[in-house]
Amino acid sequence: MSLALKYGDKPFTAVGAVEFLSTKIGLVIVVIGLMHFFNMSWLVKFRKSKLFTALVPQANAPTPQAPVKSAWPTSVEPSDLKPADAI
Repeated sequence: MSLALKYGDKPFTAVGAVEFLSTKIGLVIVVIGLMHFFNMSWLVKFRKSKLFTALVPQANAPTPQAPVKSAWPTSVEPSDLKPADAI
């Protein structure tokens, strides 16, 4: 990519410089866009492959979880409350 930016006729006017720069930047953007497109298509192919389904656990499979006991009481009665100490 950097080699493509190095080659070309050097501009001598401001208009030529803008055209030269826009061509070089446009080339870089197109190449990056193509790389992105091919990477996304490769990822889609991998997602549909058997290797991906073998590596990723199924979403519907039950996961074992231990029951969690809450440290907080489920209901509080007024008789359970204690008055706060005076400061």
